[in-house]
Amino acid sequence: MSAGELAGLCNFKDLRLSVIPVISNAQKQIRFAQPPERALKRTKKLPKAQTGQTREVAGFDPVLGYRIEQVAHQTLWGNESHWQAVLYDGTVLQNVWGQSLFPTRDAATELAAFHAKQNFPKRLALGRFGRFAWTGGKDYREWLITLPYYPASYLSGHFDVRNVLAHVRCDIREGADGKRVLMLQEVQSDWAQRARRAVSSGDSNSDDEQPPPFFKEWSALAMKLVSLHAAFHGLDAVAWTRGAHQVVRYNGLGSAGLIELYDRTLPREVNRMLKPIGIACEMLGVFVPVNFGIKQTENGYEVYSPDNVLLGTAPTLEDAQQFVPDGAHEKIYEVHGVRLNDTVRKVILDVGFPAWG
Repeated sequence: MSAGELAGLCNFKDLRLSVIPVISNAQKQIRFAQPPERALKRTKKLPKAQTGQTREVAGFDPVLGYRIEQVAHQTLWGNESHWQAVLYDGTVLQNVWGQSLFPTRDAATELAAFHAKQNFPKRLALGRFGRFAWTGGKDYREWLITLPYYPASYLSGHFDVRNVLAHVRCDIREGADGKRVLMLQEVQSDWAQRARRAVSSGDSNSDDEQPPPFFKEWSALAMKLVSLHAAFHGLDAVAWTRGAHQVVRYNGLGSAGLIELYDRTLPREVNRMLKPIGIACEMLGVFVPVNFGIKQTENGYEVYSPDNVLLGTAPTLEDAQQFVPDGAHEKIYEVHGVRLNDTVRKVILDVGFPAWG
């Protein structure tokens, strides 16, 4: 049988991979700012303003066009003000009881926010476990490596997605040499871990306790994918925590397994897959805030004091630096990693990696 005929007998369609980010609904779809100078759509279906009555735009969302209007009018008891929420086309919003005027601005704002959440849902890729990561990173993501076409079904306790072979939590941060580093905060396979325990105990009867594809190579597969990701985005290195960092993070739980994975397995797999290119693992340094914190949220980047007091919010990590308190400092953490120069990135993107081996 020829190699071509043998290859024709191989069908890997069930092992096709899908890499997806962990996404969630934003808590806020709209953000009100000062109204623009240009004229807005006239408010619809309202009687003409009476003598002494004024309507003033107090807040405007430049993306979806919602606005909050203050309606002031005179009564026998003096001046009174109410608030209403208005759509981009001038339609006044009403709550389920038909009420459109509210005694406070907050009540009108809440109605607008509820309407936006129902009609214009906003999805964010901020993940679910950012609290288990060092602060100070940029573009935090949680990536799921899934097998959507694999006939068996496995659901982990961490994610509501079928057949997650492995997950990677990562961000981008500055290295000790000023280079951009793809920092892997966690590399894990719940599926392989559960199957390994079932095999060890001799109790692997159900589908989710059977060894998954890439059972012994899931970590190598994850590192191949993140290396491709880093090369595609022009990053200068891929790094991951030491086992000791994970032991501290999880208060000693599973320390032996964490040290084995992060200090032995991942370096060994990366050395094996990158040896043909002529590079190897080494210890790299990355900056981590010590006596302050920078957290990525749906509002941007928030800076916190050592007492966890919010000092300021900015749309980008660079802009957030202005809120870093006096006397703040960062520490260089030594981590495992590989450097990716222009030549290495080009080889990775042009040649790629085999799925196995």
